[in-house]
Amino acid sequence: TVYGLFALLVLLNVVSLAIDVLPYHVFWLFVLGVLSYVSVLGSYYVYYAERISLFKRAQWQRLWYQLRHPSWPAYKFKFAVLMFANALNYTFTVFSVVQAYNSASARDFPSVILALMNMDMMIYFAFYIIMKYRSGERVGLRVWILLGFVAALWVCAVALYEIPLT
Repeated sequence: TVYGLFALLVLLNVVSLAIDVLPYHVFWLFVLGVLSYVSVLGSYYVYYAERISLFKRAQWQRLWYQLRHPSWPAYKFKFAVLMFANALNYTFTVFSVVQAYNSASARDFPSVILALMNMDMMIYFAFYIIMKYRSGERVGLRVWILLGFVAALWVCAVALYEIPLT
C-alpha cells in the first residue's frame, strides 16, 4: 500500500503539471496526508517489530487502545528515534510545502520524495547500527561495505536529480 500511495502521489503530480486540474495546495495537503499515514504505519512497524496489516483487527485495536490510554513507552530509545525521525520528516515536508507554495511550482516534488526517502533510510541505518551495538552484537564488515555502497548510490541519485533539465 505504501508504494501504491507514492505512485498515486507521483501520478497526481504529473497530472497537476500537465493539466491544471488539481489545485496546488490540495496536492500538497494530500502529500501531507499520505506522509502522516505512512509515518504511523512505519512507526508501528519499527516500534513493535512486526508487520502491520490493514486487515488485522487486533493490531488496530492495540493502536487505538494506546491512543486512548497513553502510557510511558516500554522501549524509550526506539520511541525517541521514531519521534526524532517523524519530526524531521514533518519539518522537511512542511518546509518543502512552504517553499513550493512560494514558488508556485510542483516541479520539485520528486526531489522532495527522494530526499525524504534518503533521510529515512539514513536514520534507519543509524538506528540499526546503534541497536546492534547496544545489544552487544558486532556489525560485520559486509554490512559496512553495503552501507558504503548504498551511500554512494544515494550521492549519485541526488546528483542526478539536481541536474537541470534542458
